[in-house]
Amino acid sequence: MLKPGDAVVLEDPSYSYNLPIFQSAGLRIFPLPVDKDGINPEDLLGLHKKHRIRMIFLNPIFQNPTGTVLHINRRKRILELSSEYGIPVIEDDPYSLTSFAGEEISTLKSMDNNGNVLYISSLSKIVASGLRIGWIIGPKSVIDRLSDAKQQVDFGHGSFTQWIANDFLDSEYFPAHIAGLRGHLEKRRDAMVSSLQQFLPKKWIIIRQMAEFICGVG
Repeated sequence: MLKPGDAVVLEDPSYSYNLPIFQSAGLRIFPLPVDKDGINPEDLLGLHKKHRIRMIFLNPIFQNPTGTVLHINRRKRILELSSEYGIPVIEDDPYSLTSFAGEEISTLKSMDNNGNVLYISSLSKIVASGLRIGWIIGPKSVIDRLSDAKQQVDFGHGSFTQWIANDFLDSEYFPAHIAGLRGHLEKRRDAMVSSLQQFLPKKWIIIRQMAEFICGVG
């Protein structure tokens, strides 16, 4: 989908391993700052007018590392810009099922009526990182090209781990596992905030705001 010299947009800050992947492909990278509501779509529009953006890479739900959720109005606007200017969006979503607050958060892909979003996720954060299983949802033409490229690189994924994952996802244990995972994450959040309050009381106001921002609470 891209060639050396093409311009792509990443969130700033972004997951640490994203940047080297794009750099090694010879792409021009333009970071967009993340505030409490995610990236600003109008900043994206400004970049596109200057540099002709060819792809947007986003982690809109519990963004790594800030923990922010892209505001619904911004999600709608990004999809509008993607459709208007023909800019594909890669939605990286490994975390949405971990929401311990119980809220339903619409993915960009679920709101995409024009087939401009490629949705990627994995079992690494919700089941077991050792399975090394992920998936992508997108137009058939793109999936066919990606499948061919993957086949040339590694001759396809191991069948045994896929059978394990498929059986687990179809079983009655998966919903219980997710509920337990959410509970553990909430306890760890509470323990971190409590420790910050106990051991760093003088700086607590500032640190509490940072912790709440990172953990998506407050």
